[in-house]
Amino acid sequence: MYRKIALYALCLMMLSATAAERYLTRREAIRAANDFRRQKRYVEAEHAFREAQRLSKSANERKSARESANEMHGRARALQNDFKNQIDELKSLWRDDDSSGEAARCYSAIMQSEEFPVAMKFEAYRICNGLLSRDANTARLKGDYKLWQQIQARRAKVAQQAAELPDLQLEKHDEALREAMFASRDAKDFETCIRTAGYLLENASTHKTRMNAAAMLVHGYHGIKDYENVIRSGDVFLRQSTGEFREKQEIRFFIGNACLALKRYEDAVRAFRGVATTEEESGSNWHIRAAKSGLIRAYEALNDDVRLKRVCEEILSQGFDEELNRLCNVQLFRIALRTNNKATIAAAYQRCLKESVNADQKAGTIHLYMSWLIKEKRHEEALKAAQEALALPGCSEQQKERNLRRAAECCARLKMNDDFNKCQLTLAKTIRRDTPFEELLARANAASAGKDSGLAIGLAEQAIKASTNSEQLARASLFCAKQYFMRKEHKRALDLFERASNTEGLSIREQIDAFCSAGRCHAALGNGKQAEAIFLKALKYGLRHPDVSVWLAGPFYELTRPMMNRKEFKEVITLAERFTGEEFHRNLRIAAYRQLASAQLRSGDPDAAIASAENVLSLEKPTVWDTFDANMTLAQAYQKKKDYDRAEHYARNAANGPENSGSRRWAWWIVVNSCRASGQSSQKQCSVLRTILEDPVISGRDKVDFRLAYIALLDPEKDKNKISQQINLCKKEALSPAHYCPVKVSRRAC
Repeated sequence: MYRKIALYALCLMMLSATAAERYLTRREAIRAANDFRRQKRYVEAEHAFREAQRLSKSANERKSARESANEMHGRARALQNDFKNQIDELKSLWRDDDSSGEAARCYSAIMQSEEFPVAMKFEAYRICNGLLSRDANTARLKGDYKLWQQIQARRAKVAQQAAELPDLQLEKHDEALREAMFASRDAKDFETCIRTAGYLLENASTHKTRMNAAAMLVHGYHGIKDYENVIRSGDVFLRQSTGEFREKQEIRFFIGNACLALKRYEDAVRAFRGVATTEEESGSNWHIRAAKSGLIRAYEALNDDVRLKRVCEEILSQGFDEELNRLCNVQLFRIALRTNNKATIAAAYQRCLKESVNADQKAGTIHLYMSWLIKEKRHEEALKAAQEALALPGCSEQQKERNLRRAAECCARLKMNDDFNKCQLTLAKTIRRDTPFEELLARANAASAGKDSGLAIGLAEQAIKASTNSEQLARASLFCAKQYFMRKEHKRALDLFERASNTEGLSIREQIDAFCSAGRCHAALGNGKQAEAIFLKALKYGLRHPDVSVWLAGPFYELTRPMMNRKEFKEVITLAERFTGEEFHRNLRIAAYRQLASAQLRSGDPDAAIASAENVLSLEKPTVWDTFDANMTLAQAYQKKKDYDRAEHYARNAANGPENSGSRRWAWWIVVNSCRASGQSSQKQCSVLRTILEDPVISGRDKVDFRLAYIALLDPEKDKNKISQQINLCKKEALSPAHYCPVKVSRRAC
């Protein structure tokens, strides 16, 4: 047989030679001969040199042409002999099953060779076709999948070239293209596969070849994930094909897979069910197993627990391979968790653990169980399960991260703050070179929560480098800038805030945050004018878009505080009045009324200040500090109007506010001074001071000042014991003895 093949190749070359044209001049023949020689087409080169010999006029020219022709004849014979030797080597290797990998390598060398013509290479493929079809996984089984793909790529190229040979019979032409199509698919060159299959579907001479092309179209479109065309071309094949049942089942599987990818889950179920319920030997065909797995995925996507449970139980009863059985048991475990069937959860959990063949599968099962335990608020059991999963050797980093997150959640619920921070920091340090952006930023947040700003900055800078779009770049820059700001590295923070604010992708809130944070950096660096310009710009944006005013209270305070310090009360009043309208968010309105009341009071208009402060108290949900500030403004305003009763009333309201010694001290002194100014008796003033001294928030130097004021009101003759007692209490406050003179303190306190 092999001699016949070699003879066929030789005859093909001889036919091409006899079909060669006759040359008119010696020069034309020599030029053609040299071209053929460079192309290693030695038979055609020999013919051209013989023609040059015939057309030569001198003996020397004829001799030279004859010698060149003889040389080409020798090269052609050597090439034929070399090809025969290669074929003989393939033949000997093919007979030995253990040498099939070497045979594949020998065949690959023939395909790669520049010496052999295309016709020979194609015949070599025909010889090896039996080997390749007998054991298509030969090279892969030998651990050389790359070689296998290289063989298929060369096979496709040779087949395409063979199809382009002149005077090739239509049947042989179709055969060459068919082989090119199959080889392109095996080499994962799906574009070439689709192109060749499309041509054969329209132009092939036989129905079988056209059906092969239709099937390969399905394979090709599936390879490039063009699922709409997978379904369309698959339907064409199933309507027209009269081929093998198994081939049809494979196409149905591809259609089901395409429907699954397109979220046409019921269509996917029909396609997969048609394959999975075949009467062929259970589990003997990959498409049957794959279809059953596809059914599981489709029912899971449909959230159809009834049908999902039924198909899993069917598969388990049929006794498929371990991997498919494990998949079914995992799904049954998930169903038990979703339905909260406590009677079956424990048994399903243990069954999944038993069937897990590696650490990752065990850790994944434990993770599912942990999630359910957390949902049931059994946090101690969940933490124990997390620790068990983290102790498994050989887990992937991804599984470790998932279980670490669950452990951190449990620690947070159990208020185990130290353990929580340890989990977060461990998560933050788990970095791979290929870690995606979202994970990097999440771990940067974890490091920040763990108060490791250095690690947080390092992770944020990696996130900046890993960002793939403007949104990610802006978010990472904003986070990194905040970390630098907390470290008081204002210059670096400013650069990043400005980068974030000038990059598209931030939400309106983040944009305003970046904008105003840049202003705070300018203020910290002493660039007051630049800072105020930025804050004013943010507020002007709020005037145009009142819906964003919920985030503008901060920049409003940042702008008006320095103005108040410079006593620019008129400017503050003008600005604040612009933001008191009902179209603005209450947070901004409260801020505007607070600063407006303070500016009006300090500019000498207590009546206007009273009206503005009452507006603060009338708005919904003022904070403790908003209420305190409004009450203090009212107390001071009524003091200026000499309405001491109302001043005392609002000062007492303020004193019941924030649990801050300094703030309450301020309010209580207004109470004391209002009592004195209204002409209340010493006994009444002493009663007020005793109330103040009983306030647990008042402490330290503030409490000493009130004790000294109380001493100043006592009678030196009648209240000696009380005075002595109060002085001893003052000494316990650890102040210098100079502060214990009642006379001095009475002047200072009053």
